[in-house]
Amino acid sequence: MDITYETYKLKNGMTIILIPNDSTYSVTVSAMVKLGSAVLENSNTQGITHFIEHASFLSTKKWPEKDLLISTSEFNGASFNGSTSKEYQSYYINIPYSKLEYGMEFIYEILYKSILNPKYIEQERTVILDEIDRRCDDPENRAFDYEIKKLSKYKSAYSLDVIGSKEIIAKIATDDLIKHYKTAHDPARVYLTLVGNFNQSTAKRFINKLFLQTQNQDTIVKYPKDEMAESVIGVKTDAKTNMVFSLLAFKGKGIIETNMRDAAVNNLIEKILTGTFSSRLMKRLREKEGLLYTISSSDYEYENFGYSGIYFKVIPEKYEKTLRIVLEELKKFSDKGITGKELVHFQEYIINRNLVVYDNIHDYSRLVKYPIFYNKDVILLEKLNEMYKSLTIREVNLRIKDLYKLKKASITAYGKVGIDMEDKIKNILDKA
Repeated sequence: MDITYETYKLKNGMTIILIPNDSTYSVTVSAMVKLGSAVLENSNTQGITHFIEHASFLSTKKWPEKDLLISTSEFNGASFNGSTSKEYQSYYINIPYSKLEYGMEFIYEILYKSILNPKYIEQERTVILDEIDRRCDDPENRAFDYEIKKLSKYKSAYSLDVIGSKEIIAKIATDDLIKHYKTAHDPARVYLTLVGNFNQSTAKRFINKLFLQTQNQDTIVKYPKDEMAESVIGVKTDAKTNMVFSLLAFKGKGIIETNMRDAAVNNLIEKILTGTFSSRLMKRLREKEGLLYTISSSDYEYENFGYSGIYFKVIPEKYEKTLRIVLEELKKFSDKGITGKELVHFQEYIINRNLVVYDNIHDYSRLVKYPIFYNKDVILLEKLNEMYKSLTIREVNLRIKDLYKLKKASITAYGKVGIDMEDKIKNILDKA
């Protein structure tokens, strides 16, 4: 796929990313904002950033009634949504290529002209409270919330759930939301991306017409200090589930410290460990031992810190044996490293999957906008696959040895566990 892109800044500090491609009939206009829940929230305001994301879509100056906003988007064949994470918010709309001006005006209105009508705020409060109930009904979500809190060394806002608690959401005032909204989308923190079938000159004209109206507020974004706590054993009983959810975590680097080659090495390691049916832990735990359905691994990365996690769930009777085997395989992995056959197999797997994953311009655009968002070099697909092809056994094995230090591992077990499980985990870890 041929891809070109242009990036520049407006006078107010907003970053513009244009990725035109006429192989599609649609355009996606998105705004990523460097202001997530970890930046401004504390235990008393937990969930307000996510609430703002919801409230921004309810009514705006141009579309003051919620029904009008929705019916207009439907008439234009649009779909839109948003998300909130610890370090950024994201808003997007996908429209037909013929509706570019509408799509850009929609994002502008959401970011800067929302009307936080108390009537709609109360309706949306009920929606979020329902969302919290649904999350709390899922033991996997309860386990994840426990793990995040347990592994936070400094118990900063990174350890708080993005969605908030029912108690806090119930009492957040409309005035608090209005105050938060006024500073939430400072253009200097906004990365506006257009992807798809559009004319660049036309797009720039719309951008200048709409987004140059906004003023840089010179707000300072400061991420709270935190890092993964090492050598922590956390056990919590949940009588509402019949499973045990477990996480093994190993301290890693943050996004800023991790270059693209390091990220490629990390991804390759994860695939070899748990990424496919032929991966080491899947073959051992599922195919050979029949202990579980699946096991996964991934990097949990923030700007300034991160960790690599291996996650699985099993019935209680099989938990100790599963943990013992995972640690046994990790020790073997660290001591002996990977083989040349494994390297070639998983290099080819990732290279070929990349051709599928980035098969359309909207997915491909992630290779452009995320590096720009994090101030990193953009590496397009051909070069990315060349990088994977060039990875060596030596650099992969050095990374494995550096990462999987069992004595520094943190382990959590959540669910149907006994009061002696912490001691059992310590004993298993000591013998690994």
